[in-house]
Amino acid sequence: MWYSIRMTPFVIVSVVLFGLFSSWDVDASQEVVKLTDDTFEHQTQASTGSTTGSWLILFHVPNCSSCDRLKPTLDELGDDEELYENGIVLGSVDCSTNPNVCLRFSTTKLPVLMYLHKKRLYRYPLKKEHDEFDNLLILPDTKKLKSFVMKVGDDGEEGETIPDPPSAMDVLMKQITKAYEGSPLAGYAIFGMAGMIC
Repeated sequence: MWYSIRMTPFVIVSVVLFGLFSSWDVDASQEVVKLTDDTFEHQTQASTGSTTGSWLILFHVPNCSSCDRLKPTLDELGDDEELYENGIVLGSVDCSTNPNVCLRFSTTKLPVLMYLHKKRLYRYPLKKEHDEFDNLLILPDTKKLKSFVMKVGDDGEEGETIPDPPSAMDVLMKQITKAYEGSPLAGYAIFGMAGMIC
């Protein structure tokens, strides 16, 4: 036996609203996205400034105590609804396994916090505290880091141009330079072979 349901406007609206609310994710938390040499440009759209949102990225290496102390702060920001609603995505890059991204952004002293926003790059100013034994990094807490990303551009700061991804020649020259620093003889041999090819 067939039953017919009359599709009144009330039924249609009810069905649509039920579909929307049943698939609605009430948890606004986000994970820190692990970015790599292969995925960085595709996920962030850093060069084009497309619509993937603004990115707060931690550049780090393993066995770095300052880097390890910053990771929980980034994780805490993942639970912040205001950042989520403003389209701010959190990411991290391990420079020990992703040298091309780190070469691109000239991250030599780690950790580095960068904010990619509206085709501009803003570096969070990590400061050192001097004591009699060592230089210690003063790391931001969650409130300071959130304030930094929410106020970018308000103070008239222009930010830097986001660098293009490294070319194949840039990557090759970085490897040659690294080989030269490890052993000058190996570097001379590589430069000699490159001279013979050209």
